[in-house]
Amino acid sequence: MFQWSVGLSESERAVKNVANLINLRKGDLPFDRDLGINPDYVDKPISELSSDIITELEDMIGEREPRVRVSVELADVLNAESILEVTVTNV
Repeated sequence: MFQWSVGLSESERAVKNVANLINLRKGDLPFDRDLGINPDYVDKPISELSSDIITELEDMIGEREPRVRVSVELADVLNAESILEVTVTNV
């Protein structure tokens, strides 16, 4: 069940907004169909799309959440699956 987060500080709200943006796929929001990550990335190997998805994430978060700076890096590869690490710094 969804729970509203109350009593968050300004920086905690900004980090939560970044997490929400990262979890959106394009087409998920009816009134903003271009917001989110391209769902075509799901089946592609990370070697083919790592720079594309990193650029897309950094641009989207920079545009939609100007209170933070983000750095997205390819952190690790486990069992042929890659992990992107997103570092958030408050401005």
